[in-house]
Amino acid sequence: MDLVLQLLFTGIGIGAVYALVALGIVLIFRATNVVNFAQGEFSMVAAYLMVVFAVDLGWPYWLSFLIALAGMALLGVVFNLGVYYPLRHRTFLPVIIATIGASILLANSVLAIYGPQPQVLQGWFETPGIQIGPVYLDSQYLLIIAVTVALVIFNYWFFEKTLLGKKLQATSQDKEMASLLGISVSAMIMITFIYSAVLGGLAGILGARTVCLDPDGIDDRTQGFCRNHHRRLR
Repeated sequence: MDLVLQLLFTGIGIGAVYALVALGIVLIFRATNVVNFAQGEFSMVAAYLMVVFAVDLGWPYWLSFLIALAGMALLGVVFNLGVYYPLRHRTFLPVIIATIGASILLANSVLAIYGPQPQVLQGWFETPGIQIGPVYLDSQYLLIIAVTVALVIFNYWFFEKTLLGKKLQATSQDKEMASLLGISVSAMIMITFIYSAVLGGLAGILGARTVCLDPDGIDDRTQGFCRNHHRRLR
């Protein structure tokens, strides 16, 4: 039973990271009717930006975090203008292929710079976690869960209660009608890509402390390496 409770908490924490990534995918899909296959790479790029600023350059963690999110917002703009916008009048298939190509480009660019060696980020808290009975609550997982819940609530409020949120919903439901009503469709799609990239980046930064950073994703063979380095960072 103790193991079940521990795995349940860990599973919720890891699932919260995927929930943030999925939220960004859904936002773009609702706005463009296209699945962005590079959303996972958004998370990876943001985590590596944290490595550049916080580890390589030694900047304060909070400053690195803000700059990394700003970089993700810029990546959202570039992605929209360079991948989606030129193909906006084409069928969904060319756009999907373009997002896959962008995904490969981002992954291999990071691989060319950092190589296949996994990277490790420092955690947000000095305290590794707390023990409640038989369950160990890792502080990073607690942060991830709290941020995910807060963002889900924020997204509900934003899309249901604000004018900008309603404009974004109108754009996703019927672009032609939204344009006739005076809504700038291109601006709404741009905002969606920026927000989606920031969400993906947030997922990558928060989740980077719990896993190894690897341009090709998570490899089970690297987890022992990661755990050893995580212990040194505590």
